[in-house]
Amino acid sequence: AVTTGSDLGLFPSTPSLEGPVAILDWEADAAEQADRMRRLARGFGIKAPRDVWYRRESAPLASSADRIAEQLAQRHVVMAVVDSKGMAAAGAPEAAEETIRLFGAVRSLEVPTLVIDHATKAGMREDPAKRMAFGSVYTTNAARLTWSLSGAWHTNKLSLRFDPGK
Repeated sequence: AVTTGSDLGLFPSTPSLEGPVAILDWEADAAEQADRMRRLARGFGIKAPRDVWYRRESAPLASSADRIAEQLAQRHVVMAVVDSKGMAAAGAPEAAEETIRLFGAVRSLEVPTLVIDHATKAGMREDPAKRMAFGSVYTTNAARLTWSLSGAWHTNKLSLRFDPGK
């Protein structure tokens, strides 16, 4: 939606955010991410995103955030995606210090950032209104806004459940 300027019904009615997006990826590779974007775009009936800057990451975000922020500004990136929080923090998910350090690094990027995190199996069974992110309570409290997205396969079709958080 951000790279194409398309209103996919995913955002509240605020001024639109349109432009290049950076994917900071600790889990997949460029080919897998490109395939995911093509499939998502096809599902929404739009063209695949064109203004995506992909970065394969391995070091903790806190150790490279200043350099990445400079590169985001040079490329006029308007939004970043961190996939995923646990790998980007590179520490124990229960450790408040690691979580606080990560979200400090996210804020230093100076662009809106979607941080993807994983939920425990037990957490997925909880009422979405009571669900907390995995790890430190700071994961939920340090984020400006949280959402929960869960999926299930039904006869070769993926259905998604989106629960707005705080």
